[in-house]
Amino acid sequence: LQTWAFSLPYSHARDLLKVDVLNLMGATALLLVPLALVQGLNRIRYAMLAGVLFAVCAPLMSATVASQFPPAIRDYLVPSGGGFSVFPWGTFLAFGAAAGSAIPRIEEAQWNRVMQWTALCGLGMLVTAQYFGSLPYSLYPHPDYWLHSPALTFGKLAVVLLLACVAYLWTTYFSSKARSWVCLLGTHSLAVYWVHVELEYGRWFGNYHERLTAAQCGFWSLVLILAMLAMCRGIELLRKNF
Repeated sequence: LQTWAFSLPYSHARDLLKVDVLNLMGATALLLVPLALVQGLNRIRYAMLAGVLFAVCAPLMSATVASQFPPAIRDYLVPSGGGFSVFPWGTFLAFGAAAGSAIPRIEEAQWNRVMQWTALCGLGMLVTAQYFGSLPYSLYPHPDYWLHSPALTFGKLAVVLLLACVAYLWTTYFSSKARSWVCLLGTHSLAVYWVHVELEYGRWFGNYHERLTAAQCGFWSLVLILAMLAMCRGIELLRKNF
């Protein structure tokens, strides 16, 4: 509602039904509800299996069922360039559920070894995804790498694993958790998400989409990160004073 209102008079009522990432997460969470019925390692295994299925079935959803659902359902299930869908984006929430189920089982003394394996898995997955994504042929009838390729999805997942390792190293060895900018962004992640989406896609800067060079994207990404850190610090000060 806020994004729609800020975009008036250029926004349309149909924009309220557009499937954004939070809508996607809610729909995926509903599909993952059966995970609550299993415990221990089985929950981790089934969550990872669900994540793999979301990724590998995405091209099939595009190829075979795109015209068989009404738009309100199709937007949640069928990949498109204009929004988010459970296939393949639900992969990240499913693997997040697996990670969330695994974390309580890890003792503090084991974290270094766990993160070492996480880094190795991330690197291995990244190389494997790059290899299969570069092949000149595909098992799918209508492959589209940038829309629904499992290679792209697992490549992104590999980057997430590697970023988690970087965050762990920074927080553990290079800063105290009380002052870590990683913890600061994580603590206020919802506010960061809300504000940065408005800055990136809102009416003020939306006209710059696809007009920046790679160097300009890197520069403004850094500016945005620093702005979000400043906002988080401001929230912390307000909370402390009031």
